Amino acid sequence: MQCFQSFSSSAFLALVLVLVEHAAATSTDMQIYWTQPAAGNIERSELNGSNKETFRSGLNSPYGLAVDMSTGWIYWAAYQKIQRQNLADPNSPIEDWITYASGGLLFPMGVGISHNDLYWADMTSGKVSRRSLDGGPIEDVVTGENMPTCVAVDSDGGVVYWVNYGDGMVKGRSVDLSDSVREVATGLSAPYGVVVDKTNRKLFWSNAISNTIQ
Repeated sequence: MQCFQSFSSSAFLALVLVLVEHAAATSTDMQIYWTQPAAGNIERSELNGSNKETFRSGLNSPYGLAVDMSTGWIYWAAYQKIQRQNLADPNSPIEDWITYASGGLLFPMGVGISHNDLYWADMTSGKVSRRSLDGGPIEDVVTGENMPTCVAVDSDGGVVYWVNYGDGMVKGRSVDLSDSVREVATGLSAPYGVVVDKTNRKLFWSNAISNTIQ
């Protein structure tokens, strides 16, 4: 599988492009997944926009999406929980992977996967945290942030980035936590989503007011 993640601005549509590899894999095997928080849906379609359908409905404010390429599990942030489901079995039950009770989640939004860890930003608690996809304890990457809304992990560079809606910043820290938090961009107006362009070594973020990508 291959995955590309991006996030829009004001509507915070989380997009995940998934390619299921097999002997006759073509572009028709690719689908885009996105969330509609207000409607409580995860939608999907082909790359050309055809065959649009609701993948899951009845969710409580789903936001960011991420796919574990090695297992085919899709993860998403919802109100006070992170949930997951196996893409290969659409009839499989939705699992509450982390909840308020088990992990103190308040309002997780953006999620991202790097190697064997899932990262997320909790807008209400002000934390960026992670947990092994195999389970285990939750580890805080950083605390005391001002309304972090999204994360993006540069697996090659070994850095996790996040945006703070509250103070207009993009920040980063090494995934091994060996350094202090660095300010990547400041003085921004309503930054919301962030994504890493690994090919061109660039970082993009969205503006929730002007509906632009910077």
